[in-house]
Amino acid sequence: MSWLEKMNDVIEYIEKNLDNEINMNKIAEISCYSVTTFQRMFSIICDMSLSEYIRHRRLTLAAFELQNSNIKIVDLAAKYKYESPEAFTRAFNSLHGVSPSVARQIGTLLKAYPRISFHLTLKGDAPMNYRIEQKDGFEVYGIERIISTKNGDNWKDIPDFWMENISNGMLNKLMQSTGLPEPDEGLNLINAIDCYRTINDDSIPYMLFAFKTEKSDVEGFTVVDVPPSTWAIF
Repeated sequence: MSWLEKMNDVIEYIEKNLDNEINMNKIAEISCYSVTTFQRMFSIICDMSLSEYIRHRRLTLAAFELQNSNIKIVDLAAKYKYESPEAFTRAFNSLHGVSPSVARQIGTLLKAYPRISFHLTLKGDAPMNYRIEQKDGFEVYGIERIISTKNGDNWKDIPDFWMENISNGMLNKLMQSTGLPEPDEGLNLINAIDCYRTINDDSIPYMLFAFKTEKSDVEGFTVVDVPPSTWAIF
């Protein structure tokens, strides 16, 4: 099962249980990540926490029910797992800007947060400028992993490798190890390199790297010599 399928299966589980208890261990089981890793990854991808997403979805459905049924506010609070009608009212007002009782009135402006879905979009219609240059050898250092290319595994494992090191703080540690200031817009302190040595026919070396300078603290990282080569620079 692909990473995208797992993510969408988690959303499907959440949607089916918005009016029930949502078990974080079940989410971990579906996603094949630990609870902490999944929560961090979700926050990075969606720019909101998992708990915030669940709260937004529950309050969106609650608003729909208020305007389309005669359900009591106390029952609605219990349905969407709030400890009391007062807690539900505070959360509802914080999101929608009106109380649940006002939300029943026709014409009241409310907010709706749609269900999230994950898709992979590939685009190649924008032109890319490039130049060819011959460069001397240089040193890089960083976080290395051997990636399998069997059955296209690299298309899943490389994004997972990035997300893992974002979530566990290693990418930030690598950035700090450079001893350099934040780059200008359009530049990166951290990049990626692969195929810098031969492993076998079914695997490639892949590294999240920084260029080694006099300021670099390379302790705990893999250091690689990149030989002189001809490069296409995009």
